[in-house]
Amino acid sequence: MRFLRLPFIYWLLLNCIPFIGFELHSGNIKTGVFFYLGALTIITSGIWLFFCLYFFIKHNTSPNPHQPPRQLVTTGPYKISRNPMYLGFLDISIGLFFIFGNWGFLGAAL
Repeated sequence: MRFLRLPFIYWLLLNCIPFIGFELHSGNIKTGVFFYLGALTIITSGIWLFFCLYFFIKHNTSPNPHQPPRQLVTTGPYKISRNPMYLGFLDISIGLFFIFGNWGFLGAAL
């Protein structure tokens, strides 16, 4: 169960909880201002995550927090924040809240 040690897996599991009992096929998702705001948030956060991952690849080190790093990344987004990938996951959870209107996604963000 080594994969459960990854923060991404915890985030993914927490964001699956609000889908329990939520009927995706019922058409409850309305395209409005909040839908587009959520979609924009998710898209920009996805780009942000790949941008952060690029700096790990550029410095030839692993993004896995449980593997020893080969080099400390202090450029790009890591110059501003210690964990910019966590900020991207937080923003995706907030974007899911805007799209589905389910308060569970804000709980997952916290």
